[in-house]
Amino acid sequence: MIQQNKKDKPRRPERRTDRLLVVDVAATCWEGDPPPGERSEIVQVGLAWIYTEGLEIPPPGVVRWVTPIASKVSPFCVRLTGITQADVDANGAPLGKVCDEIRDQIFAGADLPWASYGDYDRRQFDRNCREAGARYPFPGRHLNVKAWVAVMLGWPAEVGLKTALERVGLQFEGRAHQAGPDARNVARLLVEGMRRARKLVSGRGV
Repeated sequence: MIQQNKKDKPRRPERRTDRLLVVDVAATCWEGDPPPGERSEIVQVGLAWIYTEGLEIPPPGVVRWVTPIASKVSPFCVRLTGITQADVDANGAPLGKVCDEIRDQIFAGADLPWASYGDYDRRQFDRNCREAGARYPFPGRHLNVKAWVAVMLGWPAEVGLKTALERVGLQFEGRAHQAGPDARNVARLLVEGMRRARKLVSGRGV
């Protein structure tokens, strides 16, 4: 048998970065501890694409509603997000179905990176998918925008989304704590961070 040298093995194609999917979730929440038997579950998923070459965010984004299996939307959650139990009942689908759509239709088999503001959204998907027996919908490469922006722009600590937008001269657009507007605002922040990083690389400053 002829042993193949590592250097002779075909190289794996470089992973694509021409598009980046920004993801945000809204989940059931309470002012204190959840009622007995309830737990935090995703009720809304917001998705916004970034085309990285031209730093474009094509409208509209995608919003998908999810039916929780072990919790209800609390009055506190309504005040925070504007999302009601009636919204979820009228529009929601099982988490597994939403995950299948994200994986099979949104990503369509492409090995593309995805991003969220902090690790909360990634952890929530991971936990809720395990609880619901749903297949995790995302590729393995995740970008924590909250950490990335703070490091790239030289901030001493991570900050909330609205504060981060204000620091780069942007204002939050839409209703905060809803997944669609949150995802688009994270995309806007990320595009501004990438724009500044490209200027620094090209030697033009910010």
